[in-house]
Amino acid sequence: MWKRHSDNLDTYQLYCDCANLCRSSLQNFDNVVESGIVESNNLGIFYRYVNKRMKHRSSIAAVNDKAGNLVVNDSDKANLFNNYFSTVGVVDNGVIPSHVNPLMSLTALDSVVFNRSAVCNAISKLKSNLSSGPDGLPPVLFKQLKHCLA
Repeated sequence: MWKRHSDNLDTYQLYCDCANLCRSSLQNFDNVVESGIVESNNLGIFYRYVNKRMKHRSSIAAVNDKAGNLVVNDSDKANLFNNYFSTVGVVDNGVIPSHVNPLMSLTALDSVVFNRSAVCNAISKLKSNLSSGPDGLPPVLFKQLKHCLA
């Protein structure tokens, strides 16, 4: 409709009517979805919907420097923060504070003993709905194969 409307007023009006109908249909759909979320009385669903609709800003607002000048450029703000944190940071002198207990024993672990029931119990305690770990395998896989793995 958009491509055809340029020459003819009738097709332009048809395009406008179609666009308005589409806009109102989408608005009605949004109203139905939002009403369903409100009526469900479920805070989790509500917050998920709100968070999807929000625009997330990752930028830092304007900052004042020591002289009171407003800094708005991202590079200048980064340099300003860098200068500040470099003045308040502490250089590591290599001394371990006395209240921190160093490792008592630095001996190597010679042997580890696992038994079938301990492995099964540990795997049973995994949450199935969590995402995969560093190995790329989901916990639900371990739960389904726990007897074979044990």
